[in-house]
Amino acid sequence: MQYRDLPHDVQLAVTAWGVAEARPLAPLGGATMRLFSKKGRLKDGPQRLRLAVGRAADPGWPSATPGKLPLVKRSELGCVPLRHDLRIHVRLLHS
Repeated sequence: MQYRDLPHDVQLAVTAWGVAEARPLAPLGGATMRLFSKKGRLKDGPQRLRLAVGRAADPGWPSATPGKLPLVKRSELGCVPLRHDLRIHVRLLHS
Protein backbone atom coordinates (compact mmCIF):
# COMPACT_ATOMS: atom_id res chain seq x y z
CA MET A 1 0.00 0.00 0.00
CA GLN A 2 1.22 3.50 -0.79
CA TYR A 3 0.39 6.84 0.84
CA ARG A 4 -1.63 7.94 -2.19
CA ASP A 5 -3.91 4.89 -1.69
CA LEU A 6 -4.87 5.91 1.87
CA PRO A 7 -8.14 7.76 2.51
CA HIS A 8 -7.69 11.39 3.58
CA ASP A 9 -9.34 10.79 6.96
CA VAL A 10 -6.85 8.10 8.09
CA GLN A 11 -5.51 8.53 11.64
CA LEU A 12 -2.53 7.34 13.65
CA ALA A 13 -3.30 6.27 17.23
CA VAL A 14 -0.31 6.02 19.61
CA THR A 15 -0.36 4.67 23.17
CA ALA A 16 2.59 4.86 25.58
CA TRP A 17 2.55 1.87 27.93
CA GLY A 18 4.11 1.69 31.38
CA VAL A 19 6.01 -1.48 32.13
CA ALA A 20 7.14 -2.14 35.69
CA GLU A 21 8.02 -5.26 37.62
CA ALA A 22 5.17 -6.77 39.65
CA ARG A 23 2.66 -4.30 38.16
CA PRO A 24 0.13 -4.92 35.41
CA LEU A 25 0.66 -3.31 32.01
CA ALA A 26 -1.02 0.11 32.11
CA PRO A 27 -1.35 2.92 29.56
CA LEU A 28 0.58 6.06 30.47
CA GLY A 29 -1.39 7.96 27.87
CA GLY A 30 -2.48 8.08 24.28
CA ALA A 31 -2.85 10.47 21.38
CA THR A 32 -4.52 10.33 17.99
CA MET A 33 -3.63 12.44 14.95
CA ARG A 34 -4.71 12.64 11.34
CA LEU A 35 -2.01 11.79 8.82
CA PHE A 36 -3.26 14.27 6.22
CA SER A 37 -3.86 18.02 6.53
CA LYS A 38 -7.16 19.73 5.68
CA LYS A 39 -5.72 20.35 2.22
CA GLY A 40 -5.04 16.62 1.73
CA ARG A 41 -1.27 16.82 2.14
CA LEU A 42 0.67 14.22 4.13
CA LYS A 43 1.91 15.72 7.40
CA ASP A 44 5.64 15.27 7.78
CA GLY A 45 8.35 16.30 10.19
CA PRO A 46 8.17 16.33 13.98
CA GLN A 47 4.67 16.57 15.46
CA ARG A 48 3.88 17.73 19.01
CA LEU A 49 0.95 15.79 20.40
CA ARG A 50 -1.11 16.30 23.53
CA LEU A 51 -1.09 13.12 25.61
CA ALA A 52 -4.37 12.02 27.23
CA VAL A 53 -2.95 10.90 30.58
CA GLY A 54 -3.87 7.40 31.78
CA ARG A 55 -5.84 6.48 28.65
CA ALA A 56 -5.08 4.34 25.63
CA ALA A 57 -5.40 6.07 22.25
CA ASP A 58 -8.92 6.11 20.81
CA PRO A 59 -8.86 5.55 17.03
CA GLY A 60 -12.56 6.46 16.62
CA TRP A 61 -13.90 9.67 15.05
CA PRO A 62 -14.26 11.98 16.81
CA SER A 63 -11.45 10.73 19.00
CA ALA A 64 -11.60 10.85 22.79
CA THR A 65 -7.79 11.33 22.78
CA PRO A 66 -7.07 14.00 20.16
CA GLY A 67 -3.39 14.82 19.80
CA LYS A 68 -4.21 18.37 18.77
CA LEU A 69 -6.94 20.55 20.25
CA PRO A 70 -8.78 23.37 18.48
CA LEU A 71 -7.00 26.71 18.90
CA VAL A 72 -9.68 28.01 21.28
CA LYS A 73 -9.26 25.08 23.68
CA ARG A 74 -5.44 25.15 23.47
CA SER A 75 -5.32 28.61 25.00
CA GLU A 76 -7.80 27.58 27.74
CA LEU A 77 -6.13 24.33 28.79
CA GLY A 78 -2.49 24.94 27.95
CA CYS A 79 -1.02 22.20 25.80
CA VAL A 80 1.61 20.01 27.49
CA PRO A 81 4.02 18.34 25.05
CA LEU A 82 4.06 14.54 24.90
CA ARG A 83 7.67 14.16 26.02
CA HIS A 84 7.06 16.29 29.16
CA ASP A 85 4.12 14.10 30.24
CA LEU A 86 6.13 10.94 29.64
CA ARG A 87 9.00 12.15 31.84
CA ILE A 88 6.58 12.86 34.69
CA HIS A 89 4.93 9.44 34.46
CA VAL A 90 8.19 7.57 34.12
CA ARG A 91 9.36 9.21 37.34
CA LEU A 92 6.09 8.27 39.05
CA LEU A 93 6.41 4.63 37.93
CA HIS A 94 9.95 4.32 39.31
CA SER A 95 9.16 5.88 42.67
